[in-house]
This record gives sequence, structure tokens and C-alpha cells, in this order.
Amino acid sequence: TIEDEIKAIKLGVDKDVDKPSQFSGGGYQNARYRFSVVASLFGIIAEYDGDVRWKSQSTGIRDVFARTAANCKAGSIQVYNEAKLRKADLQDLLGGATVNATANPEDFSWDRIVDRAPLMQRLEVSVDDRLSPMTSNATEFQGNKEVILHEAEMVAAIAHILTRSGMEDGDDEDYAGYANQMKSAAREMVDAVKLNDADRATSAVGKMTQSCTECHELYRS
Repeated sequence: TIEDEIKAIKLGVDKDVDKPSQFSGGGYQNARYRFSVVASLFGIIAEYDGDVRWKSQSTGIRDVFARTAANCKAGSIQVYNEAKLRKADLQDLLGGATVNATANPEDFSWDRIVDRAPLMQRLEVSVDDRLSPMTSNATEFQGNKEVILHEAEMVAAIAHILTRSGMEDGDDEDYAGYANQMKSAAREMVDAVKLNDADRATSAVGKMTQSCTECHELYRS
């Protein structure tokens, strides 16, 4: 799932970081979002206790993409040039090359890696744009099971990150409760795909939507 997500992000970055004029005209905002998700994914790899692709490079890549994402709050030529380096890094990663990225010497914490806003943006893509329509009926479910599985796993991962130490409201009991409800629903969605159960998938996305709605009534990104 992580590798497929990075492949998709690279395609978006290729468009967002193309020309300085395009970048300054709004591409930098998309780049911030995409680089934030990349940083999160490598944060997951760094914490995972198994041997997975890019494990040995994960902390450096995590931190360098986090720094660039933070700088992409503006579309200056300096930020554009930095974003071009990250664009090249993605190409190297997927091509099998080693990326020379130095980890931040400061103590790690998730709030230094990613803000809540881009994670919420990615959740909206998963739940509203993909999972909801793709589980609306049995035909949609059968035709999109691979995408549904991917998005469900992304939702579960992001929901977990939102409750990590240092994340905004992450130590709030009610907020963590909503995030954990979403993670549980995402896992139920994964089970629904594996069991080929369209009704269970529809129920799971309903629970995701409910947790989003109730949480947004109390917390805003």
C-alpha cells in the first residue's frame, strides 16, 4: 500500500513541480500536501518493526520531505528548487536508487513530521471521493476492491498517526476516540474486502463518515 501510494504521489508531484510559474500559481500548495503524506509514510516505515522496502533510508527521507513540506507554504523560486530535489528523490526511490537524506538531529516527534491539515485532506480523498461512491452498491464494490483495500489501509494508518504523541489534540480523549472509531471502521473495511462482503463495506464507510462528522462538530483542522 505504501509503495503504491508513493507511486501515485509521484505522478501528482510531476505535475505540481513542473515550472516555476505553475508552482507559484498554486502548485506549491499541492506539493505541500503530497510531501506531507510522503513524510508520514516514511514515518510509518521507520517505526515498523519488520524489514520492508526503504527501511534503511526511512528516517532521513521522512525528515527531508517533512522539511520541504513545511517550506511549501510559499511558492518562491527557492522553495521550487527544493521541491525539484524532492521530485528527483521520488524518482530515485521508485527506480531503486539510494537517496542521500540526513535525519533531523532533534528528537523525533510526529508533530515535526506532519500537520493535521494535510492528513485530513488525504482522509477526505479516501472517504468522500473514493470509499463512499465505491461502496454505494454491490457493483461498485466488486469493480473497485483493490482501490477500496488501499484506501481503507490509508485511513487506518492516518487515523493512528492522528493520535500519536505531539499531534494536535492527539492526547485529547474524545478526539482520540473519534480517530480510533475511524481506524476500527477502516479495519472492518479491509475485512469486508477480504470476505467479499459488500454490505459490510457499506456499513464500514458509514461508520467512517459518522466519526468524521461528529469529530468536525468539535474540532476543526
